[in-house]
This record gives sequence, C-alpha cells and structure tokens, in this order.
Amino acid sequence: VEDELNKICEADRVAIKANIVHLMLSSPEQIQKQLSDAISIIGREDFPQKWPDLLTEMVNRFQSGDFHVINGVLRTAHSLFKRYRHEFKSNELWTEIKLVLDAFALPLTNLFK
Repeated sequence: VEDELNKICEADRVAIKANIVHLMLSSPEQIQKQLSDAISIIGREDFPQKWPDLLTEMVNRFQSGDFHVINGVLRTAHSLFKRYRHEFKSNELWTEIKLVLDAFALPLTNLFK
C-alpha cells in the first residue's frame, strides 16, 4: 500500500529478517554482497529496536571458522555501522553505539587473536 509507512507487511518483514543472514552467508560472493547491502538497508529502518538479534546472529557466525562466512559478516557489519560516521551526536546515537560495541567488540577481538 503506497500511503502506508511500512510498505512491507509485518509477517514478510519477520520472515525476511529471520532468513536473510543465513542466506547471505551461504551465497556466492557476488550475491553475498547484494544481500549484505540489503541487510544494511533493512538495518537502517529496523536495527536495533525492531531487529535486536541481528548482531547476535552475526557474531555467532564467527565460530564457523569459514573465511567466506566471516568475511561476509565483516562486510555486513562495515556497511551496517558506517552510518555512525555521519550521524549527529545524540544520546540515542551513543546508546546504539554502546549496544553495538557491547555485542561486537569482544567477539571481534577474539576472532583476530
């Protein structure tokens, strides 16, 4: 419906968010890049309030040891987090950045160790 705020029905949104990370990480590299961008677009609208388990799902994939999967997670994280570079400072922004750091920093450090 064109005049509605959400152009995709809630059931479809939930189904897409439940499957897109797995689909992205199990796809060939060119498709993986496109799905990574799709996650970033969805994340602009839904992350973190309407998609609180996104980071947990991505961080859990570090355990796979598969370079293709880890690279996909890192590429997605980069495209998802790069919006923080240009946002205006606010308490809401700092709260969201803290949430991201709490969920992502330690697993990323352990990955590099």
